[in-house]
Amino acid sequence: MGYTEDDIQIFDKRDHMGFVRSHPKMFLPHENVSCGFFLGMMTDQVVSITETPILACRFQDWWCLAATTDWIPETHLKDLPNYFQSMIACPEWAINTVRFEIVMNVFLDDVFTFTQKETTLIKGELPAAEVIAEARKCSSDWQRILLFRKSNP
Repeated sequence: MGYTEDDIQIFDKRDHMGFVRSHPKMFLPHENVSCGFFLGMMTDQVVSITETPILACRFQDWWCLAATTDWIPETHLKDLPNYFQSMIACPEWAINTVRFEIVMNVFLDDVFTFTQKETTLIKGELPAAEVIAEARKCSSDWQRILLFRKSNP
């Protein structure tokens, strides 16, 4: 299939989330995607980037990914909400891919992440205290935990 100059679309570099939202088929293989799909994609990304042991589980209606290495680059730690709103290249995962955190932020309702030192609500509601407590107990040497959910699974 050949492409012409008319096929090229310029997107607003300031609105990465709008681009992801308006091109779901570019980032998601199916129209109706489950939290299990997001967990699988994040698991694959984190293992590809860090080669670290991880734990994937579920607490009530929250899905959890815990890793013994913090997979978020140190350069983004001071501005985590922006990290989850940006299309960031991820060549370690696959050629021409972006890190999946932005896709989660666009299509999920609640996204929360924490380390031993900080907690950051990315979007939506905080998990209940007992969910956070259970997530903290899932691994003795975790460095980052990601909790997320979708209201209408």
